[in-house]
Amino acid sequence: MRINRLALLGLVATALATAGPITITFNGTGSGSLTSASSIRTFTDADFTFTFTSDTAALISPPPCCLPDTSTPSGTTAAYSIFGLGTGFFTQDQAVFTNPSELTAGIWHYNDADWLTIGSGAFDNTFHLASNLGPVSGIISNLNQSSFSTTGGTLSLSSVSALTFTETVSAGSPGGGVGAVPEPSTLAFLGLGLACVAAGRLRRKA
Repeated sequence: MRINRLALLGLVATALATAGPITITFNGTGSGSLTSASSIRTFTDADFTFTFTSDTAALISPPPCCLPDTSTPSGTTAAYSIFGLGTGFFTQDQAVFTNPSELTAGIWHYNDADWLTIGSGAFDNTFHLASNLGPVSGIISNLNQSSFSTTGGTLSLSSVSALTFTETVSAGSPGGGVGAVPEPSTLAFLGLGLACVAAGRLRRKA
């Protein structure tokens, strides 16, 4: 009985540990515009921060379009802060991706065009958006190919410098937050453990 209980506790711990909140931050200096129905606000060499929050259990590997990639979901919660323009949220199909074959990571329209990409050897096939990393700097690309809808208007970038990528993975949240949601395979494993414990009890009663 004691062994079964210990095994069950181990299964539960494993299930909760398989998922955890992730925060991905892009910091840099850039120029561009934020266009709304009433105004066009431009910024030049302004410090910015783009912050994405998701969960390791929500990562998609691979997304439908791109076999080697791993990505956060379409519409990943994302905030921006641009010096001189203030703060707001992305409101479109924004997501963060990593491509180990190209050694890149960045922000993209999920399953579509890249928006801001940083290249570094740190984004190799050992990194899949599920571990702590950074800050990482590298080669910047894919500007001017697209824009994003935000709560402050349409955000476009024309130049970026000093870009860094940082990811922080937190422990799972047993209190019921997103970090406590195990992947389907883990749930199946947990169910199998519960079935084994139940079967053991039936054998003892017999």
